[in-house]
Amino acid sequence: DYFFIHADWSQRRRQSCTLKWVIFLPTTVSSAACNSDNPDRLHNTFGPTFMFTTSLATDQDALERVGGKGRSLSKMVREGFNVPAGFIVTADAYRRFVADNQLQTEVVKSALPRLKDGYPAFEQSSEIIRDLILQSPMNDALIAAVKLAYRDLATGNGDDAPVAVRSSANAEDLPVLSFAGQQETYLNMRGEDAVVEAVKNCWASLWTCLLYTSDAADEG
Repeated sequence: DYFFIHADWSQRRRQSCTLKWVIFLPTTVSSAACNSDNPDRLHNTFGPTFMFTTSLATDQDALERVGGKGRSLSKMVREGFNVPAGFIVTADAYRRFVADNQLQTEVVKSALPRLKDGYPAFEQSSEIIRDLILQSPMNDALIAAVKLAYRDLATGNGDDAPVAVRSSANAEDLPVLSFAGQQETYLNMRGEDAVVEAVKNCWASLWTCLLYTSDAADEG
């Protein structure tokens, strides 16, 4: 899964807002080597092919790295469309976070449903996995990468420029399918620490239980 961070001028989640910057997060992130548009400015180093963060103008826009929203917006930016400024926290970052905290085995084990009235229920599994993520630390390189990308984004707009942090999941916006609202969006995040915290909260929200219904099913 991926996340995207945008600048945002809203005060509350349900108010209308004009976006200027956004941060997108795919939950399968890389330990970014550098911003692809500025190879001399390292956003973090873990290996030659890993990226924790990248700009929206990146051409490293594989679906499994930057997610559906990130990929679509990246293509729009490169084609010259007027897109709000932002950066992507890649899926490499999420994978690194999971590996650093050895979460994979525990997540898989905890994802098993419980039976409730004879039917599988995932509410308890969801709560356990989200708590695992929220209680696990992000490594220093990842934190530094997110803070540096935010700092670059906010340049000229104060140290606490407001941004929106939202998902760009690789199974959210597909060429022929869309599953909107799978993860939480955090608006009006101000300051480096708040943005880092919102990134982790967005990752954790990947494991929130959701129920999708259709109008046809409701009417039936």
